[in-house]
Amino acid sequence: MIRRSQGLNQQNMLVLNGLSLDLNNRTASFYNQKLSLHGKEFDLVQYLIQNQGRIVTKDQLFDRIWDFQSDTTLTVVEVYMSRLRKRLKDQQVDQWIKALRNVGYPFEPFEVKTNE
Repeated sequence: MIRRSQGLNQQNMLVLNGLSLDLNNRTASFYNQKLSLHGKEFDLVQYLIQNQGRIVTKDQLFDRIWDFQSDTTLTVVEVYMSRLRKRLKDQQVDQWIKALRNVGYPFEPFEVKTNE
């Protein structure tokens, strides 16, 4: 039941409105078009999908992705979110990630019209 609610299927994939994450191979695609997500970017998308419909704070992202014992600072979250949005811009998936100043990041996936 948890797997279904998070979009997780038998192949260890997260699928949401055309966005697919293969958790075994750490690859991402949008309507079968490969996305170039690296390391922490992939982790961010995975965490956002798993928490869709909720506002995720920078602290939550930092603790989950970088570990609370990391030597870096919270600003790394903003840097990676900006980089992630740029990578997702061509597919219009960047619009799913909003930034609420001093609050966090709501992930609101909606259907994107494709040219297929």
